Amino acid sequence: MITKMTVQQLVDDFNQALDKSDGMTMLSMAQQLLQRDPDNSDYLALALHALELLGRATEDLNLIQNYVLSKSTNVAGFKLLYRAYLERGQVLEALLSLTYALSIEPDNNDCGALLSGLLAELDSKYTHVRLN
Repeated sequence: MITKMTVQQLVDDFNQALDKSDGMTMLSMAQQLLQRDPDNSDYLALALHALELLGRATEDLNLIQNYVLSKSTNVAGFKLLYRAYLERGQVLEALLSLTYALSIEPDNNDCGALLSGLLAELDSKYTHVRLN
């Protein structure tokens, strides 16, 4: 007999796996949660956390895009999106991700440094992006 786990049981199992640094179990629990509510930003974050622990944080571009759509003011999500795009050679999309992150948090030094570095790689005459 297969018993269906409750949402709370799935979250509890995720947290137990987190305590053990068991990324595969964490990912499994997060995927089961997402099957129940695919647009839940908290569940998306759990899946991304599991992938990060597994060293595969930028693997699922669709998951990252869904996360930033659901948490559109989360700078960390846009930095992760930047990494994913850059790994795929999508420089324009990476640039736009950082620019959007800086529109949310203009004083974010990390995003500013990443953006400056990316611009310098494109052409040394580019030094910044003006945000209106």
